[in-house]
Amino acid sequence: MSASSATTPPHWRHWPDRELLHFDVFVLRVLDWVRPWNTENTIESLDEKTPAQAWAADPTPLRTVTAEEIHAFTLERRGKPLTIGNSGVRWRRNDYFAPWMVGRRSEKVHLRYMPHHDHRVELYDPDTGKYLGPAIMANQASPELRRELDRARRREANQLRRLQKKAEQARKARYAAVNQGPAQRLDAITHDQAVKELRDLGGVGLRTEAEPDHLYLPPPSDGWVVPRPRTKPTSSTADPDSPDDQDTK
Repeated sequence: MSASSATTPPHWRHWPDRELLHFDVFVLRVLDWVRPWNTENTIESLDEKTPAQAWAADPTPLRTVTAEEIHAFTLERRGKPLTIGNSGVRWRRNDYFAPWMVGRRSEKVHLRYMPHHDHRVELYDPDTGKYLGPAIMANQASPELRRELDRARRREANQLRRLQKKAEQARKARYAAVNQGPAQRLDAITHDQAVKELRDLGGVGLRTEAEPDHLYLPPPSDGWVVPRPRTKPTSSTADPDSPDDQDTK
């Protein structure tokens, strides 16, 4: 039987009505499938040998590589050396500390890390490249707190998905079926409803809300010069030479 013709084991298939497996149980089931595949299953392309038999018959020499030799090949390197302080090494606004750092304050170290593994970093001597040891993130949240945070994040994500779906439905415009003339929208909305929704979405301005009957000019500042109202003088203070006070014929 060839590898391409192998069928999916029955216990690997997804059954919607079954409860999901715990991780350790899943690993055991994978190993239960891997062992017979490598030791009992013969493959045509391997001259009817099992994968284990083909591996044992391969004359290619093997060299055992120590963990120290390949340790840094799977890690990302931060550019500049960091300084060991009282709380360890500060990186990405978090402190990383290890017992071997005691008594090595102010020393420089190179930091390497595995992407998405924020709980641990690896530190090296910046001059010789010698591996100094790991450092663990200080003040890590407890598993109970992390589970509560995960639940809160899921609730927020679900709410955002509902809001996004609602927003997508709201922004769709529907038009009447016409064969000439301008298109006519069917989803009518009042002025007050449009202004309120714009205000809720943060896109409303004074021009949208401007209503002449409800806008008043602000009072003038103290430093402004206000013109006096012009009034007609009385007869006692009137200028006799003024043309406005002379009789007309």
